[in-house]
Amino acid sequence: MQSIIERFLASRNRHEDKTALVVEEARLTYGELAAQVRDCAAGLSALGVGPDTKLGIVLKNSREFAVTLLAAADLSAVVVPVPPGLGAEALATAMRATDVTHVVGKASAIRPLCSGENPVVEPGNAVLVDGDLPGGHPFGELGGIGERTYQLGANRPRPNQAYILTMTSGSTGDPKPIIFSQDTKIARTKNAIDCYGLTETDVVLAATPMYHSLAQRLFLLPMMLGATSIVMEHFTPARWLDIVREHQVTFTIPVSSQLNAILPLYLEARPDIRCLRVLVSSSAQISLELKQRLSAELDCEFHEIYGTSELGVVSNLAPEHAADKMASVGAPLAGIDVRIYGNEGEVLPAGEIGEIAARSPTVFSGYYNRPEATASAFRDGYFLTGDLGSLDTEGFLHFAGRKKELIITGGINVYPVDIEKVLMETGLLAECAVIGVPDAWFGEAALAVVVPKEPDGFSPRPLQQACRARLSDYQQPLGFEIVDALPRNEMSKIMKPALQQRFAGIDLTARLRGILGGGRVS
Repeated sequence: MQSIIERFLASRNRHEDKTALVVEEARLTYGELAAQVRDCAAGLSALGVGPDTKLGIVLKNSREFAVTLLAAADLSAVVVPVPPGLGAEALATAMRATDVTHVVGKASAIRPLCSGENPVVEPGNAVLVDGDLPGGHPFGELGGIGERTYQLGANRPRPNQAYILTMTSGSTGDPKPIIFSQDTKIARTKNAIDCYGLTETDVVLAATPMYHSLAQRLFLLPMMLGATSIVMEHFTPARWLDIVREHQVTFTIPVSSQLNAILPLYLEARPDIRCLRVLVSSSAQISLELKQRLSAELDCEFHEIYGTSELGVVSNLAPEHAADKMASVGAPLAGIDVRIYGNEGEVLPAGEIGEIAARSPTVFSGYYNRPEATASAFRDGYFLTGDLGSLDTEGFLHFAGRKKELIITGGINVYPVDIEKVLMETGLLAECAVIGVPDAWFGEAALAVVVPKEPDGFSPRPLQQACRARLSDYQQPLGFEIVDALPRNEMSKIMKPALQQRFAGIDLTARLRGILGGGRVS
């Protein structure tokens, strides 16, 4: 199998003068990009970066990030990308947990790593995209310190050699880095090419952070295919629409919250984005209403996928699927087997909700330095996703939320997604999240945290009426909290643990206990 850099060089050889990469004002042809990758790889090699060297990247989406990712592939080094906004302590923890010895980033971000009596990274192993650090090396001067005779493509990675260590969301306090090999990245790219019919004529947009696997895939895919990669430095819905129109984007995978922000603006301005051939929703399930609106309003193929960082894409909901499957997240991709496990480890039949597990050729290589965590993440060769769902009789996957988010009230399982669906379908909310909070009466109670579209004079009464009309007694939210916005992580997923912490002291059944004389249900 050809390596990533071999595929990139084949693209360069076919399309020397074709635009390969656009990041804001930077526009590079394949020839120009290859030259920058060569300089970067040569300079990093001179600094001691080689096979298995752990190279931290502390950058926002940028030309330098993209160049470093390809240079590391050529060197068979291991990239450790982390959010540039991490605090000094969390950043040091992440770097130590992944044995990072070299780092690329802004001086302001990486200076704490290189200071003190026992620095995480020696100053001489730091590469700076801006700013100054004694002993550090400017990114733009890497070519000058590297061997002039350095040639791309001379190093071949070992089969399944680690290439990227990606932090799981929220894991910086106790990092559990996911190991991706070059082989895994190539296999995931091939899946996308086959699933969406991508060719070298496509223009691919990445609009999520490059320290996450989704944007990495959306950058590497066109590089290996000979297509054009457009990378957004920072997402806004207006800028996204402008970029799609300006650069004639044909394929992209936004996360669900981005689509929620894009559609209203598109409907208002109606920009000409008929260039868009395939649009794929990722990260979190979107409402049936939004799926239908996107399919109806946009003149392109609309897909929704379900997957995890560890597995890649598991299932795909495609335009050709029947209307009665639109509430699902699609059918498993070819070569992927999905099971639903019960609480006792038994495989559940169609229609029953349990933990989603999958066996896939694009599965990760494990958690770095966490053999026990790796072993416990699998059952019978199937990766346990931590998500709840069910398979219908035709094999389509239906998502029911995170296992950790399951609410057990009075001994009965309540799935927040069922309540959230009813609340959002009132049309009164911009977004909402249903969480479980400790309760003296039921053990746990459902609290709805809502963001109204029209905050002035908002009353939760219509929400309560909708829930009473459409949900069972045990599914009723016992409280409503109105907020300005919901907390989200870097991939725009709602951070329910933060909400649970914020509302941990709320007592939803205090009034009920007062009426009934206190006590608990048995």
